Amino acid sequence: MENITLRVKIKLSAKVASTSEGISGYVMVNDDIIDKYVFTQSGDWEKEFDYDFKDGSYVIGFTVQGKSDRDTVVDNNNNIVDDTLVTFEHLEIDEIEITELFEREALFYDLQGNPVADVMKNIGFNGSYTFKFNIPFYEWLLSKV
Repeated sequence: MENITLRVKIKLSAKVASTSEGISGYVMVNDDIIDKYVFTQSGDWEKEFDYDFKDGSYVIGFTVQGKSDRDTVVDNNNNIVDDTLVTFEHLEIDEIEITELFEREALFYDLQGNPVADVMKNIGFNGSYTFKFNIPFYEWLLSKV
């Protein structure tokens, strides 16, 4: 059977709360960097792109880097009063909204590749938020229902 290439649209969105002069990062599909970014202020972030997939396993990765201790403001009792965070709001693959599945199955790794958390919606430190899925997407999605 022929391995057909499918062009699939991916949409990601997040809210950024930034106390930083700019944390940076990138969006990847497997080892392909799709977009690089720098967050310099709070607000909404959205990325939409088309990607050519063949049958197989894929990982969408969203990496945050460059955050330092100065990006987290604490009071005299060491309670966090302000922080630089990226909060995921939405993931859509091939015009199907799968945010709930994304939140349930995404994994977070530090920049050295060590697992940090298996359920996370806010990224408050340097690392990669990853989500694995398969193509054909609809067959994979049905297996998750």
